[in-house]
Parts: sequence; structure tokens; C-alpha cells
Amino acid sequence: MRFVDCQFRNVNLSGCSLTSSSFRNCQFSDSKMVGMNWSSCNGLSDLKFSQCLLNHNVFQLTKINFFEFIDCELKDCDFSEASLKNVDFTGSNLEGSFFSRTNLENANFTRASKYSLDITQNSIKGAGFSYPDVLALLAPFEIKINS
Repeated sequence: MRFVDCQFRNVNLSGCSLTSSSFRNCQFSDSKMVGMNWSSCNGLSDLKFSQCLLNHNVFQLTKINFFEFIDCELKDCDFSEASLKNVDFTGSNLEGSFFSRTNLENANFTRASKYSLDITQNSIKGAGFSYPDVLALLAPFEIKINS
């Protein structure tokens, strides 16, 4: 299936197979998409998610530059070895999500929470973060920060 210029509102696509599907210039809002494997898609470009539940999604090895995840829940997602240049995670909960050898150049983590990134294993040049969650970037170094 090819989805071009589509809007998905208040839908539950949880567990749907995305094998051989493609999405271009699509918007998802107030929707539930749990346990989906976006890595199996044929093509992904210009996707916007707003207030969506995206727990347990797989984006491994995908190229999803310029995507938007605004005020979403992205718990336990796999972003390993993906290209996420200029991706916007504003206000999203990334608890338990996995980033390894991920390109996060110019990504926006403003108001994002509960993310865990090893800055020695991921590219974060130009990425934006907000306090106090940015302190999580120092966790792998096991240092003490005094206020």
C-alpha cells in the first residue's frame, strides 16, 4: 500500500503490518500505533505525529529525517542505526527507547523527557535539549552533579 498526503486522526493501527508499505507527507494525530515495525516499509518521508501513542515501535536502520513527533509517547522504541537528522521530538516521552549509532544531528529534544542517549555512540551535533532532562546525557559517565 502507498499512502500519500493522508491524514490519520483518532485511529488505532496497533500491530498492523507495514511490510512493503510506503508513507509520504502523512499526518497522524491522537492515534494509537503500538508495536509497529517501520523498518519494513518501502519508503518513509515527511511524516508528522502529534499526540500519538507509539510505544514499542521499531525504526531500526530507517532514514526518517525531518519527521515530527510532537507530544507523543515513544516508550521502548528502537531507533538503532537510524538517520534521524532534524527530527523533532518536542514534548515527547522517550522512556526506554534505544539509540545506538543513531544520527541525531540537529534533532530537537526540547521538552522531551526520559530519553537515554550515550553521546559517545550517537551523533548529536547541533541537537537541541532542555534542562533538566539534558543532564541525562551525562549518565554514561557516572559523574556527580551538585546543585
